[in-house]
Amino acid sequence: MVCLLLFSPIMKDQAGDYAIFIYVRKPEGVGEALANIIGRAVGQHQLTIFASPAELTASLRTALHNGDIVIVQADQNTLAELLACQEILEISRLILILTEINEETIAMAHRLRPRFLTGLDDEFLKVSAVLGKMLEAAA
Repeated sequence: MVCLLLFSPIMKDQAGDYAIFIYVRKPEGVGEALANIIGRAVGQHQLTIFASPAELTASLRTALHNGDIVIVQADQNTLAELLACQEILEISRLILILTEINEETIAMAHRLRPRFLTGLDDEFLKVSAVLGKMLEAAA
């Protein structure tokens, strides 16, 4: 499985920089469309490819700062890995895009306390709009 992390340093008032991290299970197809829509919303990016959700969570453990934005396309396995580093994610603003919509997956997702929760079938323009509001609030 190939995963994608998108990192974009953006100025946040005078308090410093914050980052936007995006993880998509498969960069082709739906993941590519999501990255493109979000890319248009935030401008220039530095892309890093990860081979597993474990690499994403390891990166979050070392690189995540207060106020960073994390956008994750997640199934139950990915949610389980994110729950293992839940205390780290509490300092971020989390957007979850679920690939499986069922009672158990939704319950797992809510334990992560996302700012926005949506399904893979929903339009990514909603994600872009929520991200835009987060960026406006930080400016």
